[in-house]
Amino acid sequence: MVLRGLSAIAVVFCHYPFELHHWLPSAGFFASFIGSRLDWLFNPFGYIPVLIFFSLSGYLVTLGFFSGRHNSTSAGGLKVYYRSRALRILPLYYFSIVACALLYWPLAVQSPLRVAQLFIFVENYKPAHGIIFNHVYWTMPVEMLYFFVAPFIYWALKRCNSIAKDWAIFGGLTVLFVAIAFAIFHALPVEYGAFIVDRKKWSLMARFDFIYNAMAFVLGGASVFIVKNKNYHAFFEVNRRLIKLVTGILLVSIFAYCSTWGLVQLNAGQLNFFIAFGLIPCIALVVMGVAVLNETQRIRYRPYADYGVKLGLLSYGIYLFHMPVFDALQKYSASFHVVMTGETMSLLALCCTAILSYITYHCIEKPFMKLRLSRGI
Repeated sequence: MVLRGLSAIAVVFCHYPFELHHWLPSAGFFASFIGSRLDWLFNPFGYIPVLIFFSLSGYLVTLGFFSGRHNSTSAGGLKVYYRSRALRILPLYYFSIVACALLYWPLAVQSPLRVAQLFIFVENYKPAHGIIFNHVYWTMPVEMLYFFVAPFIYWALKRCNSIAKDWAIFGGLTVLFVAIAFAIFHALPVEYGAFIVDRKKWSLMARFDFIYNAMAFVLGGASVFIVKNKNYHAFFEVNRRLIKLVTGILLVSIFAYCSTWGLVQLNAGQLNFFIAFGLIPCIALVVMGVAVLNETQRIRYRPYADYGVKLGLLSYGIYLFHMPVFDALQKYSASFHVVMTGETMSLLALCCTAILSYITYHCIEKPFMKLRLSRGI
């Protein structure tokens, strides 16, 4: 939940105009040598937190089948599973579409069919003409497609783990991902160790591609068989501090590299090989490391982590609402001739997003989660 909450905030920072050096004195050591070099902390590569969401979803959905919460081999079990996913994902998503239609009313009136298609995940899948509103909707068709095929993927992973070691399966899936990525990108010209492709074309080729992104879910799901293997638990517990250190370094290194040099290349029309071939497997390793730490954690409650858990509970709402809230504040501040810096506007929008997410969590998400529990799903 903490990782999910931090990922939601990272998406917000990606879309909001935060820059660290604007918060520091305009001159001096901090502004010149620290602020500008750490701006990436407030302007991360937004694809990374999305991949964390995907890999976490793959892990948690597979864990539901692995633990026996859901049954992937019977019609009744599949019905219960699909109903559970629908009750968890659709209510807040549909509410956000209605809210966005009201906010962008002139655009919604001009294109009612496109708005309607959002409800069935057609409008926001590989939209060459752009999503009608709220860019983050591009992830929803990918997630829903995965949730649809997840029971069958779990069945395949279980069969594979019955005939091969779990680490071999994870490695084989990584090789399969590299092959898929090569099939997608191989026709692109290469220069100086990077593919030549503009950002929009990369979005249509990779970010909106279900099979490419599905490997983040699948690798996250394959991690369950490693994390839950009792033969490894003694090793995990003995090396817990090392696993925590390696996982933290890997996560920070991914963000730092992709949010600095990776973004510079992407803005210049280049996609480096690590982002194309290595990013998704590395994110899956981070999720696996966090899952191992959770599995071996003896103290289940830490007061300082409670805020991170609460943030994780609000992460879905934060993800869906942060861009419309920012647009609404810009619109109304301009109407009332209120002048604010980008950082001030961003802080205000973040606070409003958190409040809205809190309200919708308790008024929409939580009632539907209770409905799931009341029906035993």
